[in-house]
Amino acid sequence: MKTGRKNEMLFTDGIVRKTFRSVAAYQRELNIYKRLEGTGLAPALLQSFDGENTLWISYEGSKTLLDFYERCERTDELMKYLSTAKKLIDSLVGFNKITGMIYGDVNLKNFLLKDDGICCIDFEDSREGDIHEDIAESLLFHLTYTPSLTSFKKDICRRIAEYFLSLPDADRETLRRYFYVGLENLEKRRGIKVVRDFGYEVPI
Repeated sequence: MKTGRKNEMLFTDGIVRKTFRSVAAYQRELNIYKRLEGTGLAPALLQSFDGENTLWISYEGSKTLLDFYERCERTDELMKYLSTAKKLIDSLVGFNKITGMIYGDVNLKNFLLKDDGICCIDFEDSREGDIHEDIAESLLFHLTYTPSLTSFKKDICRRIAEYFLSLPDADRETLRRYFYVGLENLEKRRGIKVVRDFGYEVPI
């Protein structure tokens, strides 16, 4: 059993049983799953139980994007990871276009690898927002997993940023603004000084 800030998840027999602590949170995530049905951006919703505020969700894979990222860094397979990171960006952009929302928590452990792409298993923090915020947060997560700010991480972040900025409606200054806001928040939370360590080599 995994207990989060808001909800509880039980993983068993290829199914995630997610119980919400409020009706509003349950209805909100149920609506997201319904809107994403058939898009490949979320696991299959197997069943919902209104009286129990519970969703049964297909657990489509055991490997998270974070597992894959850490493995690729250990084996120095930057281009292999970059092709998968582009799928993450496409997933974030697709989610925003379909729902008008952002994920709000682009922790790589929240994303599962599939044969045909990437899907998210947690929409607790999803909300209306600007896609540039999700992309900026993705860059920050990529940079600061332990060991943080390695040459591999700096390089992959630059390449991820440039891929996003090649897409329609992407704006460098907007991405840069969200990146620095996220950076300041991260430094406060973790008590670190990324600007001091990373200096002028910001990835955007």
